[in-house]
Amino acid sequence: MAGLKLNISNRILLIVGVAVLGMAAVGGVGLNRLHDSLLQDRMDKSRNLAETAYGVIAGFDAQAKAGVLSVEEAQKRALAVLDPLRYGNGDYFWVNDMKPVMIQHPNKKLNGQDLTAFKDPTGKALFVEMVQVVRTSGEGFVPYMWPKPGFDQPVAKISYVKGYKDWGWVIGTGIYLDDVDAIFRAQSILLAQLVFGAMVVVVGLSLMVSRSIVRPVRVITNVMGHLAKGKLDVEVPTDGRTDEIGEMVRAVQVFKDNALAMERLRISQEQERLESERRVAAATRAAEQEIGDEVAGLAGAFSAGEISRRMTTEGKDGVMLAMSQAINHLAETIEAVVGDLGQALEALAQGDLEQHITADFQGAYGKLKNDFNTTSERLATIVKEIGLATEGLSTAASEVSAGNTDLSERTEQQAASLEETAASMEQLGATVRTSADTAKRADRMA
Repeated sequence: MAGLKLNISNRILLIVGVAVLGMAAVGGVGLNRLHDSLLQDRMDKSRNLAETAYGVIAGFDAQAKAGVLSVEEAQKRALAVLDPLRYGNGDYFWVNDMKPVMIQHPNKKLNGQDLTAFKDPTGKALFVEMVQVVRTSGEGFVPYMWPKPGFDQPVAKISYVKGYKDWGWVIGTGIYLDDVDAIFRAQSILLAQLVFGAMVVVVGLSLMVSRSIVRPVRVITNVMGHLAKGKLDVEVPTDGRTDEIGEMVRAVQVFKDNALAMERLRISQEQERLESERRVAAATRAAEQEIGDEVAGLAGAFSAGEISRRMTTEGKDGVMLAMSQAINHLAETIEAVVGDLGQALEALAQGDLEQHITADFQGAYGKLKNDFNTTSERLATIVKEIGLATEGLSTAASEVSAGNTDLSERTEQQAASLEETAASMEQLGATVRTSADTAKRADRMA
C-alpha cells in the first residue's frame, strides 16, 4: 500500500473494491458449498430412504422366515408397500434383481424387462453398473441420465442402490439434479440479492465515510499548505468534531497559533535586531566621527609640528582600538625619526661632523637616515679639504702683503709726481680757457 501513489479517497475505494471482491468470493464459495450441501443432503436423504425401503423388505422377510407369510406373499406385500411411496418432487423407489430384470418401477412398461442392454443417452449401462455396485460394496451411488416422471427428456440423476441378498433384490431410489439445481438457483438468487444489497450498503457507506474523511482532510491539507507558505491569515475550520479529523483540526489550529506566535516573535526579534543595528550604526558613526575628528586634530597637530600628540585608547575596542593603536605607532615612528634627525642636525650645526643616525628605520625613513649619514660624511670630507686649502691661501697672503708694502711706497712717489703734473695741467687749462674766450670774441668780431 505504501508503494501505491494513491490519495485517501482512492485508497478507500480500493479497500471497498477489495471488500466487494471478497464478498463476491465469499458468496461464490458459499454458493459452491451450498450446491455441495444441497447435493449431499439429497444424497443422504436418498440413502436414508433406501435404508427405509430396505427395512420394509427386511420386515416382510422376517415374517416369511417366521412362517407368518410365504416368501412370495411377503415379496408381494413388500412391493405393494413400496410401489405407491413418493417423496420430494415425484421421487420414487424401484426394485430389480441381480440379472438385472426390473421387478417393479413406476413406469410399468419396464416391469419384467431385462435391463442388461438398457443404457442412458451417454451410453452407460446403468442397471448393470447398479448390480456391479451391489455385488462389490453391497450399496452405493450411481450417477446417470434418466427422464423425470411425465417427461421424455432425460436429466442428470444420482441414485442410491442397496442389495437385499436373501431375495436377490436391488432396491433403488434417487434424486434428479435439476431439482438440486432449481433449489440452488433459488438460493443463489436470494444470496446474490443479499450480497448485492450488502455491497450497495457497503459501497454507499464507504462513499459516505470517504466523503466525510476526504473532504475535511482536503480542507485541512489546503489550510496546512497555506500555513506552510506562511499565509497565516487562513481560517482553520472548527466544526466541533470529536473524531480523529477533529483532532487533526485542533492540531492544525495549534500549529497555526504556534506559527503566529513564532511570527510575532520573529517580527519582534527583527525589530529588536533592526533597532540594535541602528544603535550600533549610530554608535559606529559617532565613534567614526569622534575618531575622524581626533585623526583630523592629530593630523593638524602634526602639520603644525606637534608630533608628540597621541590618540586616546580608553573606551575603545575592536577596529577603533586597532586603528588608534596603529596611528599612535605611526606617530611614535615619525617622532622617533624626527627626533633622531633633529638631534643629528643640531650636532651638525654645532660642527660635530661625526654625528650619525643609528636607529633601525625602514623604507623611506631608512633612506632618509642613509642620505643624512652620507651627507654628513661628505661634508666632513669637504671641510677637511677646505682646511688644507686655507693653509695654502695664508702663505700666499703673506707674500701678497709684502708686495703690497713695496707697491705702496712706489705709489706714494708716483702720487707726488702726479700732484705736480696736476698743477701744471690746471695752469695749462686756465691758459686754454683764456685762449678760448679770446677766440670767441675774435669770432664775433669777425
